[in-house]
Amino acid sequence: MMELYRSMNTGIGVLTATLLLGLGVSGTLSAQTVYKSVDDEGHVAFTDRPPLQQADGEQPLDVLELRIRLTDPALIAANRESAQADARANGVAEDIRAKHDSEDAAELAAKEKQRAENCDFAKARLTKYSQVRRLYREGSNGEREYLSDDEIDTERANAARAIDKWCGN
Repeated sequence: MMELYRSMNTGIGVLTATLLLGLGVSGTLSAQTVYKSVDDEGHVAFTDRPPLQQADGEQPLDVLELRIRLTDPALIAANRESAQADARANGVAEDIRAKHDSEDAAELAAKEKQRAENCDFAKARLTKYSQVRRLYREGSNGEREYLSDDEIDTERANAARAIDKWCGN
């Protein structure tokens, strides 16, 4: 007892004594009746005493008896820990989602850049094929092989299809 008294002089001792006293009291109290009443003007009142009896002819009060049980501190701590664990898990999941979203955005940007480059190349190719009178390809021996008019028309059509594919026209 003397040890408890000495430890109460410190802040931690006061907290410890309060918790010990609270645990002792909470184990003995299980429930308390609380009365709720609403008057004619709609005012709500809560009390631990039953309302007074009404006089003859008066409208009776709307009384609701509530039973309140004291909460279990261990259950509260467990619920709090569970909520914190869920919050940590949700935070990790959000970080993963954000990373995936960032990677997806980077991949999409790279695809769009490649598509724009291909579009520019296809347009330049069609412009070149439309402006020149003769087209050639390099032969197996390194010499130029000039295309016929039908082959040139085919190459121009292929260039136009490439623009449709890469530029979305």
